[in-house]
Parts: sequence; C-alpha cells; structure tokens
Amino acid sequence: MIEKIIELVFGAALFLNALLFIPQALRIVVEKSAKGISLATFSGFLIIQLAIILHSVTVHDYLLMAGYLLSMLTCGSVVILTLYYRQCKTVTINGIDLTEIIAQMPEHIYWKDKNGTFMGSNTNNWKDFGFNSLLEHIGKNDFDCFPKEQAQKLYEIDNKVINTGEPAILEEWCILNNGFTALYLSHKVPLKNRDGKIVGLLGISVDITKTRQEIADKLDFLENIIAEMPGHV
Repeated sequence: MIEKIIELVFGAALFLNALLFIPQALRIVVEKSAKGISLATFSGFLIIQLAIILHSVTVHDYLLMAGYLLSMLTCGSVVILTLYYRQCKTVTINGIDLTEIIAQMPEHIYWKDKNGTFMGSNTNNWKDFGFNSLLEHIGKNDFDCFPKEQAQKLYEIDNKVINTGEPAILEEWCILNNGFTALYLSHKVPLKNRDGKIVGLLGISVDITKTRQEIADKLDFLENIIAEMPGHV
C-alpha cells in the first residue's frame, strides 16, 4: 500500500515538474520576446532530462521515462521559442530592439484583434488606463477600460475600420484611470498580416487636451479684444 502511494506521489511530482516549464513558454509567446530567459540554463535542463531518460531505459523504469519525456517536451518548447524570438529580434542602436522602442514611445500605441481584444500596446497606453503591466492589459477590450457608452463608440469606430479596410483620423474623448477626461487625436488603420489579410486594428492616439485648451484660450482672448474695439469690426 505504501509503495503504491509513493509511486503515485512520484508520478504526480514528475507531471508537476513538466508543467513548471509551461509558464515560461507562455510568457515568451505573449510578450513575443525571450528577454530574461537563460538559454544555457534551459539547454542544461534538456541535457539532464535526456540523461535521466537514458538511465530509465536501462533500468526499465517506464514511469520515470514518461515523466521526463514530458519534461523534455515542455522544456524543449522554451528552448525553441527562445531561439526563434532571439533570431527574429530586430536590434537597433545599443542593442535596443523594436519592442523596447515601441514601449517607450510617448503617444498611445495599441493593436487589437478583429474582436476588439488588445493584443499589445506601449507603456503609456496600459498605464494610463490603470493596468499594472502589459500582460494584465493583453486580453482586455475597451469595455474593460471605459464606461459602456464610451466603449461602444470606440468599438463601432474600430469595427468600421476593420470591416471597410479604410483608415480613420478622428478626435476621441476618453476618461483616464485618474478620473480626468482627455481629448485624443487618433489615427487608426487596419492591421494586416504578411499575406495582406486584415487581422485587427493598429492605432496611435496623441493627447491634444492641453493644445486644444491653449487654442481655445487664445481665441477667447482675441474675441475679447475685438469686442472692446470701437466702431464696427
């Protein structure tokens, strides 16, 4: 009885060991980056797992072999994804890649799928709408970020761009996480894959609240001057 319990616990531990690599693989896929992943460490895990599998074959321990085969599968996916994203990484000046450049841009930059779900954005965008990280923002939509009426308007505009394939340039009022209402000048275009098929929407929004207020103040000042002038102007 004790031997069966030990064997059951041992099998569960092997299964859990294999599952521990999955979060790393998912993080790479979601962030589309292998930043912070040690290729040497995970390659070392693969070598150790292969050695254990070879040992299990010689001693006919098939439970051990199955458990580490599963571990090799999950750990190997991390290694493959790391190699892929490092190979695809576009390096610019001083080792800064395109992802890091987009993250630091001052405007709001975002891209969504055809259902309006956020697939990514720069730091300004997810911070202004109250999220703690990009991972927390990904998978959300406008209805998670704005009041229902405002979200509906944004959804209709985005949906029109996606369905017609025509870009849109417009002003949009948005309520930020701090409670302030800001005016954005937004440029939205269909997001296309390498085959030219529309897969979502890409948007850039610039906060023009301060600029619009400055223009309004200048116009008011000019109107006051004209109003005080003698004669007919």
